[in-house]
Amino acid sequence: MSLVLVLRGEKKNLNDIVKKSKYAKKLEYNSIDFRLILNREMLEELFKPSVDKIISKLVEILDQCDENEIKTIILVGGYSESPYVREKIQSTFSNMRVILVDDARLAVLNGAVMMGWKPKNIIQRRSRYTYGFEVGKPFREGIDPEKLRYNYDGDIYCSRIFRKMIEKGQIVEYGQTFIYKGYGTATTAQRKCIVRYVHLYRSTREDPQYCIEEEDCSLVGTIEIIPPSDGWPDEWDSDLQLIVGETEFTVKYFNLDTGEEYEAQMDFL
Repeated sequence: MSLVLVLRGEKKNLNDIVKKSKYAKKLEYNSIDFRLILNREMLEELFKPSVDKIISKLVEILDQCDENEIKTIILVGGYSESPYVREKIQSTFSNMRVILVDDARLAVLNGAVMMGWKPKNIIQRRSRYTYGFEVGKPFREGIDPEKLRYNYDGDIYCSRIFRKMIEKGQIVEYGQTFIYKGYGTATTAQRKCIVRYVHLYRSTREDPQYCIEEEDCSLVGTIEIIPPSDGWPDEWDSDLQLIVGETEFTVKYFNLDTGEEYEAQMDFL
């Protein structure tokens, strides 16, 4: 029995279609057990775009980690079980040891379970982005963008300053804490009762100056700070903490005058 296809109202045998196609020398249809057989050349054509991207990404990562003397590449995931994929990676990185883990297709799932079950599995991570808090600073004439100028209690400030805490490509460790020491003022009745916000931003640039789209910045998360029951004092000091977790940040705000503390979890990946 052979497989018959109906194309545009015509019945055509799949074997005849294969023989007349441009892939006739690369494909073979077995009508006995209904198998479509692809030769090695055609399979390589199918694999090549994705394998090339994997290799390109590995080269990029290894270039960034040159000083870390990485000597081993560990392959995980179902794709890594392909001998062709492993062969291409091994031939490209012939000076390194390439290891295929047991049950590679389950390794990613097992890793996710272990991460939730056993904290602190990831000791170090290379940051994919530059992270920083949005702050205000005295306006610098001729330097800061005019659109970010604003008046605060009679003083001229620049809004949306990017206060960098972690730089793109930087190695960070689980539990590592980055601290920004800030301060606040509220000298009018209106200022004393407003809700304040802590904004964490990230950027694909290494050294953004402002939390704006032109600097490739995007908002990661926000903490809402409620004023004390008797209102904000005229002046106060504060600590902003960015604490590294496995897959998320913990952001904490401490009002050093009132002792109040606010906390939020924000995505690290």
